[in-house]
Amino acid sequence: GQSCGDYEWPVLAGPGGSSGQHAGGAGGGSVTLVCNATESSVMELNGTVSVDGQSGRAYTSGSGSASGGGAGGSLLVVASRLSGTGTLSADGGAGADGYGTLDSNGGSGGRIAIHAYETSRGVSFTGAVRARAGAAYGSWGAQAAAGTVYWCDGRASESEAALEGEANVHRCGVRRLDVF
Repeated sequence: GQSCGDYEWPVLAGPGGSSGQHAGGAGGGSVTLVCNATESSVMELNGTVSVDGQSGRAYTSGSGSASGGGAGGSLLVVASRLSGTGTLSADGGAGADGYGTLDSNGGSGGRIAIHAYETSRGVSFTGAVRARAGAAYGSWGAQAAAGTVYWCDGRASESEAALEGEANVHRCGVRRLDVF
């Protein structure tokens, strides 16, 4: 499956993977977390919030093809302040083993957007944020694309965004993330 929907305000579930001998892996769901009642409201994320796609299924008999992995879903976080050490994940599901050259593709990574607006204390979240592609199975499956991570951080300044070469049309600081 391919990631879909708006990268800044994602709300769509991920599509399922292609079918083979079995149905494709299900796409990841859609989760929205909001904690912005006041400027001092703090969202503390210490666990795992996952909208990962399911892996595809291998063929089980005969000469069948494997089903593909589902795409990661959408995860939207809106908070006055964000802290914690947890994990936010929208990974695609892995491909599976097919008969001979009938291996399957992994699903694309999903979409994660984080909007933290309180400018004096902003973001103290140090956890993991990932939207990785699911791995293709073997040498015959094609590699899927990584998803997107958008981070609007009110703590970062306009000059920091300019130094990073980012256009700051949303009047929020931009945090650069490496997706791997």
